[in-house]
Amino acid sequence: MNVLGPFAFWVVLGGSFATIALYAFYRMSQRDAVPASETDAGACTLEIVHMA
Repeated sequence: MNVLGPFAFWVVLGGSFATIALYAFYRMSQRDAVPASETDAGACTLEIVHMA
């Protein structure tokens, strides 16, 4: 930290975010989107049952 100073934190943080963003854009360009008909959109919903 004494060699590069506190500004190095922002440089490393920005570089890390840029790397993750570039990887995400690369992955998005390599795969086709899954059609909505093939997804299971209701998988996380809970079914509420009323007990009488």
